[in-house]
Amino acid sequence: MTTRVRMAIMSHLSDAQQMMKYDAELANLHINFAKALLIKYDNIDADVTYSELNDLWTKEVANN
Repeated sequence: MTTRVRMAIMSHLSDAQQMMKYDAELANLHINFAKALLIKYDNIDADVTYSELNDLWTKEVANN
């Protein structure tokens, strides 16, 4: 399955907003992941697979 990079970014930023009250570290991971997507993809309207997003998330979490 695929989604647009734009939707993945918005989803992670929304997750970060929800997490701010309860877990600032996790909220920061979501924000950093959204930034990583912006750096990786020149075109945020491009399709990306959920598998690729999961791999990128795992890599981002491992780097923090």
